[in-house]
Amino acid sequence: MRFDRLLAVVLAGNDKDPLILGGAGQPSKFFLPFVSGLVGQCILNALDGLGRCRCCYVAVPPDQIGAGCFATECPLYLVPQGPTHTGSMWNALREAEGRGHYAAGDHVLVISGDLPLLSSAALEGFITASERVRDADLYIAMVPFSAVPLDLRQAYRKDVLPFRGGPHLCSNVYLLRPDAVTKAGYARFERLMSIRRLDLTTFHGLLKITAAVVDVVGLWGLLPLIRVARRLGRPNIEEPEAHLQPLDWIERIALDLIEKRFGPRVSFVVPPEPSLALEFDRPEQLELLSAYAGHGSRSYRPRG
Repeated sequence: MRFDRLLAVVLAGNDKDPLILGGAGQPSKFFLPFVSGLVGQCILNALDGLGRCRCCYVAVPPDQIGAGCFATECPLYLVPQGPTHTGSMWNALREAEGRGHYAAGDHVLVISGDLPLLSSAALEGFITASERVRDADLYIAMVPFSAVPLDLRQAYRKDVLPFRGGPHLCSNVYLLRPDAVTKAGYARFERLMSIRRLDLTTFHGLLKITAAVVDVVGLWGLLPLIRVARRLGRPNIEEPEAHLQPLDWIERIALDLIEKRFGPRVSFVVPPEPSLALEFDRPEQLELLSAYAGHGSRSYRPRG
């Protein structure tokens, strides 16, 4: 499958958690300063240089609808965010459909609004990798932790997930066919989003996550979770070739659960593009990414 002339949807948003950046009462991450501009401008620069993006819709807080602080080559539309991540996405899709930019059955490039290191090359790498695997409704990138620059790894170690035998970070960029997800699937997704920052290595975090997983995917969903907990108890952070291993039986169970409980057929891709996953929730993460972009890497290129 080829993915050309994509509609991009960026979820700028405000998080409900006031303890993180972009939380309740704070400016959304998309509008925060980064190096000499804004986080959002870095994301839009990456889309401008992609060559596959027909237009971009950004779901923002209503008081930012008239913001004219972004320069883009790609047609840009700011739309009001919804009360949830999926609500924001559908607000953007309804407006895009009204302008003839979206139709049922299309794949959409969905991007979190807190990826200031995102580049055109990273997006191209993800999309190209997605074109090479089996057709799916949802393509998810799992980034090998070994691809993360050494001076950034410490800030993201708690986000590491075991995948195909080794440590990975889950991307915050997706290729999604939105109407493939059921209404119940979207509700279950939001339930999982509400626990995404809990610590799986603590008893309290594990208990709440277990309760949510049982509620969302049933008792069978505990099997992949148990494996994740066991792997996190003895992670091997330095395992550079682990991403070359095929899916094992427990991960196939997880894929089957996603399809049965959420709707979409999923394909995982493993591009070595860390900027797809380097989001920020805390001031120290944003400061670290800013220092890296400004001084720490000759390879950083805002436009890809």
